[in-house]
Amino acid sequence: MNTETIATEIRTAYDTYTTQNGQGVWMPIAELVNRVDLNPEQIAAGVKHLNRTDRAFAAAGKPDQWSITDMDRAYAVTLGGQANHVITWS
Repeated sequence: MNTETIATEIRTAYDTYTTQNGQGVWMPIAELVNRVDLNPEQIAAGVKHLNRTDRAFAAAGKPDQWSITDMDRAYAVTLGGQANHVITWS
């Protein structure tokens, strides 16, 4: 599966998530596991692709370090030397 297709699946999952949780919310990257049929490497590739190609896309680390779960750590995507746990579109 190519990264453009993966990115589309991630965006679709995010849109569904915001329908359920409100517009403009940050979605945990670990939540994608429940919403797409992608492995962790594909999810990371998709997030990195979106970060490079979609100006409205944003990824960030959780500011509250105590709230990071083992799943958050397992699915974190490193961008610019920082672990990112959540995604959004503006």
